[in-house]
Amino acid sequence: MKVNCQGVFPAISTQFNDDDSINDESNARMSEDLIKNGIDGIIALVTMGENPSLSPQENRKFIKHTVETVNGRILVLSGFTENTAEFESQYAKDIEQLGVEDIALENLLLKATGWISGRENVFPRESITLLKLARARRIEQARKIYHWFIPQLLLDIIQTLVQCVKFAEQLFGRGSENVRLPRMSLTGNERAYV
Repeated sequence: MKVNCQGVFPAISTQFNDDDSINDESNARMSEDLIKNGIDGIIALVTMGENPSLSPQENRKFIKHTVETVNGRILVLSGFTENTAEFESQYAKDIEQLGVEDIALENLLLKATGWISGRENVFPRESITLLKLARARRIEQARKIYHWFIPQLLLDIIQTLVQCVKFAEQLFGRGSENVRLPRMSLTGNERAYV
């Protein structure tokens, strides 16, 4: 299956309720907000989606809910963390039936002409503007946004990247910072930095 993966594709987080169950309402609200901000597609269930902490049933339920929420308006791609080739193959078949456009391992789209990041969940407009400026070769304007963005982008390469993005989503009213064990919410200096 060949998919056009150009543009801005946030690696979306999975929102949880306080009891660790998946918060479908918050996840739908976040997807709607990203669509309104002009993103080109989303990638569900990669590191930002806390895929390894979800059961196979939760993975499929989350994908089904996401596909239903976006209702064909944008592309939906999915990562996976299955333990065997057999399980990966079955997962790919299952989510294709649910309407996912393609399977995306976290490094699969490195050659795509777009941008994938957890920060797009928090700053979708800035991400889209930066990509458009770069494509138009308006380097000076793009560089200004990029330099403004750097402190946040650097949070995508640390061990607590999921918690950083989810806390920022909460600060912007787009989700909650709830994470599943073994992750823990941010405290101290990391929390203050975000």
